[in-house]
Amino acid sequence: MHCVISYYILIRILSNNRLSESAMYTLVMRDVDAPGGNWLNWLKGNIPGDSLLYGPSGGVDIGGFSYMKPSPPTPNQFETLIYKQPSTSTPFVSTSSRLSFDLDSFVAANGLGGVIASHCFVVYP
Repeated sequence: MHCVISYYILIRILSNNRLSESAMYTLVMRDVDAPGGNWLNWLKGNIPGDSLLYGPSGGVDIGGFSYMKPSPPTPNQFETLIYKQPSTSTPFVSTSSRLSFDLDSFVAANGLGGVIASHCFVVYP
């Protein structure tokens, strides 16, 4: 339920932001309080701008990181981030681990630039 609420808050932010219907976007969702480093819950790219306001339909899960429901053992803070892609080529990831995902390296390697929308929320066990 938290993720659904989080995404709909992001939609409100996007509808008032720099959304281009003809562009492609990347979504990152991670647990920033996970033991051992942040935990990647979802990584999805090539989300068409014209469908982004209706949910993250279309696009592809990147590196096999399909959606994983948050289930922390203690209250943890999660963040969902949306980046505009510089092209229609699918972003790539150089790791197969969800643990300690290096967001800065992923953003730099794929030329994603700055976050255009974000939302943080807490999930309780």
